[in-house]
Amino acid sequence: MLDTAALIVLALATFLTGLSAGVFFAYSCSVMLALRTVPDRIFIDVMQRINNAIVNPWFLSVYIGSAPLIVVSVALLAFSGTAGPAVAAGLALLLYATTMLITGRVNIPLNVELEAADPDDNAEHLRSARAHFEPRWIRFNLVRTATACAAAAALCLALALA
Repeated sequence: MLDTAALIVLALATFLTGLSAGVFFAYSCSVMLALRTVPDRIFIDVMQRINNAIVNPWFLSVYIGSAPLIVVSVALLAFSGTAGPAVAAGLALLLYATTMLITGRVNIPLNVELEAADPDDNAEHLRSARAHFEPRWIRFNLVRTATACAAAAALCLALALA
């Protein structure tokens, strides 16, 4: 049986990971769907604004804060001798690390490239910038949505088994 502190850490890890997965899910099923119908100039302007706005303490504390809480959860579960929950939390750590790796290696660099685009540029440059950004960003956002949701599910399983 886990002590109360370990359960609280695991619950917080689960909660924050679920919130983070929800952000990626919301992009997949609403934001990007809405933006696919707008002209290139508006798409680039809106994505630049979103990419700047999301770098805030609320989102970053959830997105980055999930990782150390998962690590601490894995350690506490492993040291408590609860193998099933420890394995589930370990799987969550692997999945969430994959989420962060995708974000850092694909989505953020694409955001940085898009930031260089000028919404007042000519139509061909805008079309080219969007064509380079949109399909790859969406594809990898879907992958990180899946890995983040799977991480949250694995943490739910760890909680259920604890």
